[in-house]
Amino acid sequence: MRALLRESLPGLALAAHRKGIDLAWRVDPAVPSSIAGDAERLRQVVVNLVGNAIKFTEHGDVVVRVRVLDVQNAGSDRRHCLDISVADTGIGIAADKQALVFDAFTQADGSTSRRYGGTGLGLSISARLVQMMGGELSVASALGDGSTFRVRLPLDHATAAPAPMPAWLAGMRTLVVAPIGGSRSITSAMLGDWGADVVTAANQDGALTASMAAPCQLAILDPRALDDSPADVSAALAVHWPGVVSVVLVTSDRPPEELEGLRAGGMPLAMMPLRETEFAAAIAEALPDRARLVAPKGQR
Repeated sequence: MRALLRESLPGLALAAHRKGIDLAWRVDPAVPSSIAGDAERLRQVVVNLVGNAIKFTEHGDVVVRVRVLDVQNAGSDRRHCLDISVADTGIGIAADKQALVFDAFTQADGSTSRRYGGTGLGLSISARLVQMMGGELSVASALGDGSTFRVRLPLDHATAAPAPMPAWLAGMRTLVVAPIGGSRSITSAMLGDWGADVVTAANQDGALTASMAAPCQLAILDPRALDDSPADVSAALAVHWPGVVSVVLVTSDRPPEELEGLRAGGMPLAMMPLRETEFAAAIAEALPDRARLVAPKGQR
């Protein structure tokens, strides 16, 4: 699943960035490092759902999460029921229209086809593919309040163990500052997987308030959440934190001159959507004295 998302979603992340929205994804550590199933059909479903979410989202984010729902034992065979959700902050779907979205050539509201284009066939194909794989595709939504499409899919596993997740930031209090809730949540969850004690803020004022409440050892800053330069914010945080403030910047695609400006500040930089290996390398650069910082296996 990790490879499937890593290989399938970067192009869609660029499309999201061009609309000014974030695309983030996370596979829960409990998901096995390998599973047996129809990768190409599952890829088609995920790409359809994410592409559809981006199309109907004008601001905010699209977040993909994969987790294990349950494990069923049948003799010596074990099966994992995966929950693959695609949540957006888009236009949403009225309750009385949700049953229509999986019908071929039908959209919940005729005006959407005029504004956004498309026939609705992608959702119909996705629902059929999931059904043929023994699963179910459903939607939860509210008009004007976004949608969450959820695939529940029983899959045979190829390896018994989940992907290794060493507690490589064990106990380190870490501040995550990002303006968009979904990306902030995904970043926090990733750090939590690695053992960090995470606090979050949506903007610079929140970050400074959090720093006064409890000193942190590491700050993950999205420049979009800041009123001042990252260097100025780092200096302000250092007023309340003992010792050296270690900072990693996370940012989506920007014009080359803006990226060069961020890199010139000397702070490690990780590009969004965050990938575990690259994010781990940026943190290791910020914390060179922590010799045990090693990118998690199974996340490459």
